[in-house]
Amino acid sequence: MAMNSTSTLLMTPQRFSVLTTLCIALSACMSAPPLPPPAPVQTAPARPMPADTLLGLLQAEQLIDAHQPQAALPIYEREAMRTRDPHILERATRLAIVCRQDASAQKLAQTWLQSVPGNLQAESSLAGALWRQGQFEAAGNYLLHILQAAPDTGFEDLTLYPEQPQAQEQARLLATLDRLIQALPDNPQPRYARAFWLAHHGDIKRAHQDCERIIGDHPDFLPAYLLDARLLEGENRLTEALDTLQQAVKEHPDAYLARQTIAALQLRLGHPLEAELSYLQLAQDVPADGDFWLAHALLALQNQHEASARSSLQRLISLGEHLNDANYYLGQIDSKSHPQRALQHFDAVEPGADYVPAQQAAANLRVRLGRQEEALQHLRDAAIAHPEFASDAAVMMSDIFSLQARYREAAATLDARLAQDPHNADLLYNRAMIAVELNDMALFEQDIRAVLVQNPENPVALNAFGYTLAEKSIRLDEARTYIEHALRISPNDPAIIDSLGWVKYRQGHIEQALSDIQKAWDMSHDDEIGAHLGELLWHQGHRNAARKIWQQSLQQAPDSHFVLDVEKRLGAE
Repeated sequence: MAMNSTSTLLMTPQRFSVLTTLCIALSACMSAPPLPPPAPVQTAPARPMPADTLLGLLQAEQLIDAHQPQAALPIYEREAMRTRDPHILERATRLAIVCRQDASAQKLAQTWLQSVPGNLQAESSLAGALWRQGQFEAAGNYLLHILQAAPDTGFEDLTLYPEQPQAQEQARLLATLDRLIQALPDNPQPRYARAFWLAHHGDIKRAHQDCERIIGDHPDFLPAYLLDARLLEGENRLTEALDTLQQAVKEHPDAYLARQTIAALQLRLGHPLEAELSYLQLAQDVPADGDFWLAHALLALQNQHEASARSSLQRLISLGEHLNDANYYLGQIDSKSHPQRALQHFDAVEPGADYVPAQQAAANLRVRLGRQEEALQHLRDAAIAHPEFASDAAVMMSDIFSLQARYREAAATLDARLAQDPHNADLLYNRAMIAVELNDMALFEQDIRAVLVQNPENPVALNAFGYTLAEKSIRLDEARTYIEHALRISPNDPAIIDSLGWVKYRQGHIEQALSDIQKAWDMSHDDEIGAHLGELLWHQGHRNAARKIWQQSLQQAPDSHFVLDVEKRLGAE
């Protein structure tokens, strides 16, 4: 079976991929905090900022704006150490952290702390710089003071070590965390920091133990639930992870990240209806969050709850969020019974991820309504308005011409675009398919080989090459080689399995061919596969069975030229 775009133009695209990868991620080992905007530099009237300092800081900020923080750091470090101004020291310290210059960060944070004794932000920055340099004991002293002054401070990100420590360093690191746990037995933060570190470095069992201990002693401490659920999910213990998160939500009904993850786990566990309800409840509780409305809409569509999906998509329109997604999916819903309204939605989609599918859907719909010339003109106009879309538009236009058997016009459209975009694989593949219709096998082979030069493992092109040779009953052994290569890449593709059966049929291996094509038909009641299966059954004398297959194919594709042609050729109308 040739996978030709012209055979799929009138099919409704199915793009109901669901946003279900929402989960709790451990922070990256070397991630740095974002650099905040500079604090206003306060100068005392008696000691105005020197002009050269001001100019230096302006130069440094320009470098930061130009995404060159490494170049800005020496300037900030110089002025911070020269002026010892707390604001400049803070900015310089944070810049050093962003640049991962821990020695500089340590020096700057120490000076900042001297300038403003007891400043917890300075202590936190200093503790992180010390820790990342392996000075765990010194860092632990600052962490202890921070937790005594602000017991709710979370510092798990500060305890991450840049690389997997050696055994001796690991022992010192854990000893520091153990000391904090012993010094603050009623504070869950140190134990959580240890669990976080253990998880980050692969000791899942002990991380679990710490999380469970925290949950038992401090059931209101949400981070432990989230981390434990993430660890369970990583071990594919999805039901346990779900139970943990549901327990967390009982303690924290407004824990929206936990609730998001519950919905994602429900979907992974095969409970799409429960996931849909979870996202709807989230959206209703946080009505200004468009992500929740979109996730609910996509799940509702997957569950065939179109009225509920429509409501959520319309909410996105009113919020002004995810407008392309909302218009695209509203167009899909309306295309069944309100085609003009559907076209308005498709045409409202602007350039982005949904633009090409929306243009394809609009073209399909106009063709279905018999408005082929309008579809062609709309695609021409879109290509002019958005030149980056021109090659996609040429492919869609060639499909419309092909449906009307206007193969010369289809070829001319592709030729014109290939003159501008000569290596575009989609253009080359579609021109190859048109060349078959024009019986120009030289052009077909030239273009299909050009596609395979770009990607020798392209199963669509390999299958098309082999199937076309088989359909022409030429170079059958070579054709079978291409198809078998495609099947190794995509072993469960019914179109390729059908092609393999078809080339075997052409080679005279009828029983093997029938087995393959029957398998393809069982996987997909595509009308071309049905035409092939019926033909083989007919030649074996099973004419009633053949007619039954053709009837089933025509029920799904009433105008199928594959079935109608084979019935006419075999005198089976």
